[in-house]
Amino acid sequence: MNCLKVEGVRLIPSLLNADGQRMPFRTGTFDLVMVYRVYVCPGYDVRKQLALEMQRGVKPGGLLVLYDFWPDNPQNPDVKGFPLTQVKAFFPAGRFDVQRIVLAPPIARRLAPISPSACQLLERVPALCTHYLVGMKVAAPFRLAQMEALTVRRMTNDDVPQVVRIHLRSFPAFFLSFLGPRFLTLFYEELLTDPSGAAWVTCSDGQI
Repeated sequence: MNCLKVEGVRLIPSLLNADGQRMPFRTGTFDLVMVYRVYVCPGYDVRKQLALEMQRGVKPGGLLVLYDFWPDNPQNPDVKGFPLTQVKAFFPAGRFDVQRIVLAPPIARRLAPISPSACQLLERVPALCTHYLVGMKVAAPFRLAQMEALTVRRMTNDDVPQVVRIHLRSFPAFFLSFLGPRFLTLFYEELLTDPSGAAWVTCSDGQI
């Protein structure tokens, strides 16, 4: 296939149809790996393997970009959201930059024909957005052992301060976060003392 030149960059156009869980590329092949609306349907094991392949394929210092749907679709039980807590569990080696984007489709479909500018205004409210754009900077070579080293255990009272910080960082525009760290501390402490409560944390090298 002939090579193309775009602004001085040599490109070889190609299209490959392959299993995303077992990509036919060497480890550390790419500077940039992008995934667009892939995680909404597969189950947990498939999501985990896709994440492993993404991280295996990117070079140290490279960039992973993920665009996906975070909530479940109440009208389609086959569409399961990919929450940021799971993203961060599957991509433990990255430094995250997260933006909530795309006005919820049910709102946009009704409002856009009437007032596109209102849609643009509402899209600035993160709680009304159903997608996120995540950029992850890979600082070091990824090893499969990093994923296997994750452990899940019951949450304890000693975990509460760190869990509160993670909650505020992961869900900055959510209602419980709006109530503040003191409320969240009481919330998680009560959850642990309630006989019907249950909470677990995922750890890597002792860090939640």
